[in-house]
Amino acid sequence: MPEPLLHFTIAFASSKLAGLDDERSLLIAFFSLVPDLDVFFHVHRSLTHSLVPWLLIALPVILIPKRENRIRLLFILLLVGVSLHIFLDMFCGYTPFLWPIYGKAISIRVSFNVRIASPMSFRTGISLDETPVVFTYIDKIDAPLMTERGVAVSLALFVPYTLRRILKASSLRA
Repeated sequence: MPEPLLHFTIAFASSKLAGLDDERSLLIAFFSLVPDLDVFFHVHRSLTHSLVPWLLIALPVILIPKRENRIRLLFILLLVGVSLHIFLDMFCGYTPFLWPIYGKAISIRVSFNVRIASPMSFRTGISLDETPVVFTYIDKIDAPLMTERGVAVSLALFVPYTLRRILKASSLRA
């Protein structure tokens, strides 16, 4: 599973690249952490890692026309953040993204390997694997909040944003 730091950073950076403002990007980033709250119920990659319940909660709010626009926007941002989380998790293990409609958990495996050797080798591959959905009880939570790779990737994603903010602020003062 990507660590929470990466879920947050990738959601924020993706939102900024899509042209969203800081407030909306931060909301999406925080909402991208919500699916992992299932660990506090001693199960992981459970109901919170399926799009079905999130759609059942959010779509009525989004589609009913008399709702206040700000509330509708909040639910849209929630769906985006949760969807990004679920999508990322599918690259790190089996994720029940359509449970209970589809009783299989999906994992996407991508391999990309270039070796500089004699002779040079180049291998790529993608596979979609599935397994029956099984929710298992977890005795204790034992997962990193951040790793050295996660920090490095997060810094690489945040530096352009931070640099742009600094340059914009300095040009306003000049």
